[in-house]
Amino acid sequence: MTKVSIAMATFNAQPWILEQLRSLAGQRRPPDEIIIVDDCSSDNTISTIKHFASINNITIKLYQNEKNIGHKRNFFKAISLCTGEVIFLCDQDDIWFEQKIEILLKQIDPSSGVHLVLCDAEYTDGVGRYEHITVIDRCIEATGDVNSHIAGACSALTKGFVNLIEPRDFSRIPQHDVYINRFATVLGCKKVIREVLQIWRIHGSNSSSSAMNTARRRSSLMLFFDYIAVDPRPDYEEKIACYEEIKSLIEERKGSIKGLGLGDSVDNIIDRCNRTISAHRNRLKFLSASYGSRYTILAGMILRGDYRLLYGWRSAVKDGFICLLGPAFSRIRVARSMNSEDRL
Repeated sequence: MTKVSIAMATFNAQPWILEQLRSLAGQRRPPDEIIIVDDCSSDNTISTIKHFASINNITIKLYQNEKNIGHKRNFFKAISLCTGEVIFLCDQDDIWFEQKIEILLKQIDPSSGVHLVLCDAEYTDGVGRYEHITVIDRCIEATGDVNSHIAGACSALTKGFVNLIEPRDFSRIPQHDVYINRFATVLGCKKVIREVLQIWRIHGSNSSSSAMNTARRRSSLMLFFDYIAVDPRPDYEEKIACYEEIKSLIEERKGSIKGLGLGDSVDNIIDRCNRTISAHRNRLKFLSASYGSRYTILAGMILRGDYRLLYGWRSAVKDGFICLLGPAFSRIRVARSMNSEDRL
């Protein structure tokens, strides 16, 4: 039977951790181990976990950091300590439905090259009231693509995939779930299912401040005006650095990739990574160019198919608006950034 690990990173989780642990212990297909790494909590997180482990028939391995290492490093530490063939990533403040492990375990299929699977999650507020919208609903509103769903809390991945993507330079990668999904997209080993298998609790202490960490609905027009308030160039610089790191790891670990049973050759994967890097560089070039030269860059990106490697037609439409608005775009951005408190 496949060994299942759960990797959890905790920090001041005392208000929510007990409900989450109960949901893990109540799985129809129980985990073989729960690996928890605490990042120097100052509340009762540790004592709550220890007490729960002492009165429940479930394997919990608790590790405590000597100093705070941050959310990203802490999650990768928890993942590295897992010994299961399939690893479920787990936030400290969610609640899993009892069938989550059972269903996602059936979707993971290394023989077919599926090494990362994500389920959907229902948003609730801090006290558990449903917001009647799911994470995938928000993804579709924002990008029109279910594959833009990247939440680590909804993810299960194979140990073979984990070993391949182990970061070498944390300064060149974003949050753990963003990095994992970018790597999986390049490899072509990701699968998203629409089944809601957990609660995603929204409260003032969520570790992520991303736009997905809100249950409020956004129309495409609202999202566009949110976009105007933000200069996206630093984001593209970060993405380029991340994909360059991914490419470097792929080239270095070719043997490990061949062992994953993917449908693509390593050369094709590297080529896809190169095209992704090129598309992001061209978008950065477009955003930094003078207004007069943006039309030429935009046309080139459309002809090369760069937007298929970004957010499709939505990215192209945004760039078309930037061209049409010309210098007025900068004035709108300045005005919006001065008055906007909620940015995408």
